[in-house]
Amino acid sequence: MLPEVVTASEALGLHHLRAIAVTTAQRSPAAPTLPTISEAGVPSYEAEIWSGLSVPAGVSKEIIFAAAHRDAKVLQAPDVIKQLDQSGIPSAH
Repeated sequence: MLPEVVTASEALGLHHLRAIAVTTAQRSPAAPTLPTISEAGVPSYEAEIWSGLSVPAGVSKEIIFAAAHRDAKVLQAPDVIKQLDQSGIPSAH
């Protein structure tokens, strides 16, 4: 099972799950005591989360580009970057 640290945090806190490592190349700020899978003995392993947006077929390129620009701007906001980092979600800053 490979849930995100944030998603699993409640179950981990209740001891319903036991985390053995994070799948990212670097330790997560949300769980700094957890080793990476590479540190735990599986060299060169890395898997990260990614997100995307989808729209129905036929949406104009202008609307798609406007939405992409708006979303990129939001993801560069310092408060959003801080929230993502604190949640253990790597941001591309």
